[in-house]
Amino acid sequence: MPNMGSDVSYLDTLRSDAAALAAAARAAGLDAAVPTCPEWDVRKLVHHTGRVFTSCAAVVRERGPVDFAALPAMPKDDNIVDVFDERAAALVSALADLPEDEPIWNWFGVEPPIPGFYHRRMAQEVAIHRYDGQTAAGTASPIDTALAVDGVDEMFSLMANDNPADLGGSLHLHATDAECEWVVRSVDGKLVATPEHAKADAAVRGSASDLVLFLWNRIDVTSLDVVGDPAVAHAWKDQVKI
Repeated sequence: MPNMGSDVSYLDTLRSDAAALAAAARAAGLDAAVPTCPEWDVRKLVHHTGRVFTSCAAVVRERGPVDFAALPAMPKDDNIVDVFDERAAALVSALADLPEDEPIWNWFGVEPPIPGFYHRRMAQEVAIHRYDGQTAAGTASPIDTALAVDGVDEMFSLMANDNPADLGGSLHLHATDAECEWVVRSVDGKLVATPEHAKADAAVRGSASDLVLFLWNRIDVTSLDVVGDPAVAHAWKDQVKI
């Protein structure tokens, strides 16, 4: 079972961040550029997130894999944000009926099935994309500290597992607003993080929100406090594509 944040309410986070993303989309306009995702405009951001919500809700309702091609598509017209709201509500309803301790098939193919996988993954997904949408609207606010700490844990327990990478040295991540630290090393060509205080080739210090946004390549490492070999910290953006 993932080391899920004990202070995180995934459903509450999902509801509030989905609503905030929709509000940012309406404020920015569908054709606005998304600075944190240079290839996207707001329309594509909402379309992507709504499609993920649709797929997840279907899997949760069926308690297993579904025919994703047969699911209702997200529109691309000016009605897209209203439909996004509907898909977010449907996802929250489906997840509310799924106990977090019930193992369920996951679309990453991780075995055995992970309890709470979709509660956590969807809360983290919308937190990052809420931030994306708010950057387009000029209203970006940090990710909640407990959720951000949980997001760093998820990055290394799941998201970075299949991403062969070598940063050229070890990397120490230090949250300045929580008693949390990680040391990231390359083991057999894959990145592995252990929760520890230890010397590394480079150290990156910042709020938990800034750390998880850095790991998701939403902010540049130059906006954080870097000590040691800067090349190791800068290598993350080039090495880890998620």
